[in-house]
Amino acid sequence: LLYSMSVLYRLFAMIERETQDDESNEAYRCIESAIKYLRAHFTESDLSVAELCRIAGVSDTYFRKLFFHIYATTPLKYISDMRLALGAELLRSGYYGVEQVAQKCGFADPKYFSCVFKKKYHCSPSMFRTL
Repeated sequence: LLYSMSVLYRLFAMIERETQDDESNEAYRCIESAIKYLRAHFTESDLSVAELCRIAGVSDTYFRKLFFHIYATTPLKYISDMRLALGAELLRSGYYGVEQVAQKCGFADPKYFSCVFKKKYHCSPSMFRTL
């Protein structure tokens, strides 16, 4: 339980650092509500870029342009990276199996989670747990 709490606090600290850097940026202010929503709901498997655009009140194209300007990546890649970082921490904790981690991180399909995880970390989630 304590390890899981420390994972969350580290994730919150990472998000806070990014927010402090971004708040002075005009592009960030334009889509700030959507970014805050994304950070609060990134583990929900039904989170979509269309929903983020609706929250920000901008078109899909403009949202993606602003998002890329701020983070130098696409919204989907950013969401995936956040989910995978959380997944890695949860796997390290040893408290959860691969299927549980996939679900907690917003991946509807554990097999897809394993595939994406392996591509990023160059080992399977099961193997990552034992490292």
